[in-house]
Amino acid sequence: MTQIIITKQLETEIRQFLDNYWALYLEGDLQTWSTFLTDDYKNIGGTEEEIWNSKQEIMDYSTAIMGQMVGVASLRNKKTEVFSLTPYVLAHEFADMYIKIENSWVFYGKFRLSSIIQKSTKGWQVVHQHGSYPDSKAGQGETFAFDKISAENRELKDAVKRRTVELENKNRELEIEAALEKVRSSALAMNEPADMVEVCRVISNQLILLGVTDIRNVQTAIINEQKGTYLNYQYFAAYKEGVIEETDYNLHPTSFAMVQEMKKSAHTTFSGSMEGLELNTFREWRKQYNQFPDPLLDEVDSIHYYFYSIGQGGLGLSTYKSLSEEGLEIFKRFHNVFTLAYRRFIDIELAFTQAREAQIEAAVERVRAQSMAMYQTTDLHKVNEEVLNQLYKLKVDGLTGVSIYLVDEYDTVTIWDLSSPGNMSIPNSYSIKYDAKKYPVMGEWVEIWKTTHEDYFVLDAPKEKLIKAVEEFKEIHPEMAIKFKNAIESGSLIHQWNPVGRLSDGVLSIDLMNPPSEDTKTIVIKMAGAFNMAYQRFLDLQKAEAQTREAQIEAALERVRARSLAMHKTDELQRVIQTVHQELLNLNISISGGSFIAINSEIETEIHCWGSGGTADTSEQVHIPYFDKPFYTNLIKGIKTGPGFFTEEYTQKEKEEFFKFLFKHEPWSKLDSKQKNETLSSPGGYTRSCCVSQHSSIFIINHFGEKFSEADNDILKRFARVFEQTYTRFLDLQKAEAQAREAQIELSLERIRSHVTAMQESSELLDIVVMMRNEFVTLGHEAHYFWHMRWLPEKYEKAMTSGDGTRIGMVMTLPRHIHGDIQTVADWEKSDKPTFVLAMDTENAVDYVHKMISLGDFEIVDHNAPTLDDIRHIGGLTFVMARTTHGEIGFSLPGDVPNPPAAAVDALARFAGVFDLAYKRFEDLKTAEKDLIEIKAAKQNAEEALLELKATQSQLIQSEKMASLGELTAGIAHEIQNPLNFVNNFSEVNTELIDELSEEVDKGNLDEVKAIARDIK
Repeated sequence: MTQIIITKQLETEIRQFLDNYWALYLEGDLQTWSTFLTDDYKNIGGTEEEIWNSKQEIMDYSTAIMGQMVGVASLRNKKTEVFSLTPYVLAHEFADMYIKIENSWVFYGKFRLSSIIQKSTKGWQVVHQHGSYPDSKAGQGETFAFDKISAENRELKDAVKRRTVELENKNRELEIEAALEKVRSSALAMNEPADMVEVCRVISNQLILLGVTDIRNVQTAIINEQKGTYLNYQYFAAYKEGVIEETDYNLHPTSFAMVQEMKKSAHTTFSGSMEGLELNTFREWRKQYNQFPDPLLDEVDSIHYYFYSIGQGGLGLSTYKSLSEEGLEIFKRFHNVFTLAYRRFIDIELAFTQAREAQIEAAVERVRAQSMAMYQTTDLHKVNEEVLNQLYKLKVDGLTGVSIYLVDEYDTVTIWDLSSPGNMSIPNSYSIKYDAKKYPVMGEWVEIWKTTHEDYFVLDAPKEKLIKAVEEFKEIHPEMAIKFKNAIESGSLIHQWNPVGRLSDGVLSIDLMNPPSEDTKTIVIKMAGAFNMAYQRFLDLQKAEAQTREAQIEAALERVRARSLAMHKTDELQRVIQTVHQELLNLNISISGGSFIAINSEIETEIHCWGSGGTADTSEQVHIPYFDKPFYTNLIKGIKTGPGFFTEEYTQKEKEEFFKFLFKHEPWSKLDSKQKNETLSSPGGYTRSCCVSQHSSIFIINHFGEKFSEADNDILKRFARVFEQTYTRFLDLQKAEAQAREAQIELSLERIRSHVTAMQESSELLDIVVMMRNEFVTLGHEAHYFWHMRWLPEKYEKAMTSGDGTRIGMVMTLPRHIHGDIQTVADWEKSDKPTFVLAMDTENAVDYVHKMISLGDFEIVDHNAPTLDDIRHIGGLTFVMARTTHGEIGFSLPGDVPNPPAAAVDALARFAGVFDLAYKRFEDLKTAEKDLIEIKAAKQNAEEALLELKATQSQLIQSEKMASLGELTAGIAHEIQNPLNFVNNFSEVNTELIDELSEEVDKGNLDEVKAIARDIK
């Protein structure tokens, strides 16, 4: 048989058993009390009738006298001694018996009891007991009273002794009652469940005042079976600190055993001690789960704990040394009073719960009200603000952040981080986007959300998981990854819990430093429901706004289309460009730097485009000079790469650098200093969105570095498509205009050709010059003076129209060096380039005209020609010249115009070709006129010869009449007759030819004139 050894733990266990034994008996719970007895239970009491031989006999007796016991009898100051009596345990109990008389507790007498106890499958049970009250009539060492005096002396002595004990006990009782009253007072002073810590503090302090030492803590454990935890309200005496902790009782065997015992009934107790390995395990467990630091626990060899059930929990006391019998009895009485505190706690907890529910409901209602107040999607940020504000006002324990997670059908997650600075007042500000399938930690909630229908679940992220999340964040949001990493390394973030509430398209999640409570669960579920309603309303508004927005966009695009269809000339493209800009502004796109449209074919190394700045109501063609920085070159590269879309961001420094460069060039250099300073000092960087189509590109700018939204960029793309259609129409018009223009030019040239063909005299060449000027101006080109100049080896022959172009104003010859002194002109004359522009400033123009006047030999002078002062007034002269086969034609423009319209220069070159035809006709006429002069001279000679012949003939005829001449005269006449016949015949033929020649000259048929002239010759 194994010897029973009385250890401290066994001794504590026996004492706890006997305490429960008497508590049940004196409370009248005989049914439970009887389970503490064996069936063959024996007892010898202090009176003659108090002898019982079975459990049934003691039960019958106790049932009969229980009315004398319940509420009127009490054992106090009990001390217990425990001895081994293998296989039993022997316990001696010594106590003071008190009875209640007229509502006052009166000391009745000493009581002592011996109990033999055994351990069975049912637990500890009493086998045998013997109890008695000591004989107050016998003195120490006496058995009998010898005489009356001795009896009286003993009675007096006993009375004094009893009275002394009564007074001592009463004083002690008063001390205890005063301590209990303080506990009652602290219980009545409770206003919220957290005040239970104060009750524990009062109990601890009062126990110390009553002589209980080595107290570690006093605690109240409130069990939550559903969560598998108990909420522990504790006061640590050594540190004078109170704390509330939630403990998972399944994680430690002692906690689990305590909870199981407490749940049995409101009268159960649980006590024990820990030492050695068990104590070390307990220490590590507390540290592992970050419980209240207890350095003294690391120094002691054992701790002892005592719990009294309060139903769904227990009042507990733990000490660094075992409690005495008196200390345990006092704590038991504190437990009895504590039931008042517990009832108060339950009432307060209920009231607090109701108040909390009302508070939560009010917070949720505010969110609902804010959601109902939404009239446009931009109001959603007000709901977000309200959610965050209400969560903070509800004082959720450990709250560090609030986020809304939304997921689409592709598992792309969008986060509204409501608690991050900068997001609260920015509508639709998405701080983070990521692919849930790619990132297992960040995507964990999506899998739970998709595979379950729970309204609430908790994501638990210990340090290891947080570190993995940081690695994922490095790809998702590097800036956020750095913040998380720093928080982990600094120790401020070692564990995070995320209780989440289901939304229709995602979850509402809050970040906690502590595990979420039931209160937090309620808040999250209700707040998620309220936000979900707001979000559904947001989606409805978003849909309505999207439809309205789409209608606005389509109307804007339609206005651009209409303006495009109304375009009948290519010069109306500017109006279309301005319409594009104005409609972009009307759509509230934040264009602070203007919108620009470039024709891709015009972009080479520099930017030529149409621009509308900010709120400007006009569009202008601008040339942005080359700037050798990515700020400039990236735009050209993007446009030349081909159709597509790109965005650019530049810093404030890069922006300032560009504008300082730009302000050195016109037209920006003409801005006043205030405008320049406003641009240079504007905060933020520079952002640009550009959409490139096949023929055109459109880009918009923000001077404050604000990114254009995705929606803004989509609108830009749509406008780009519509403008591309417009530009296609422009190209068609341009082609049609070019064809029409070509027809106009050809018609003008044909009119000139016709006039050239009709030229009868070489002097009409000057009329051709006047006509060319008129046709040139009729085509829409500006031209003041128009001239033809013949280049001769030593001089120039120049004919120039008047200023109004109605006539030839000046005809002159000029020395060759007048152009030879101008190197660019001299070089051009030697080259084969078809055209040349000589733009002269005032000084050079005055010098040139002065030389022309002073060195020229004028055949005709235009007295209305501009003076040198006139030239000074107009700021110079520009000569535009086109090469001909014999020299040049040209026109002048007032002022210094280095880049006259290309169309005018091209037209002049074509006019030069027609003038070459006129000049050839001029030369032919000159030749014909020379030939005609020669023919006339020949005719004159022939006529004179004929007259001579006729005179000779007449003389010869007269000689025939001289009969007297004889045969000699007849012979001579015969000899001269043949020459005369020839002359007569020749004269008649020439007369006919000259008549034909005159007719052909009148007809202007030069070819026939030349042929007849050759025949006459």
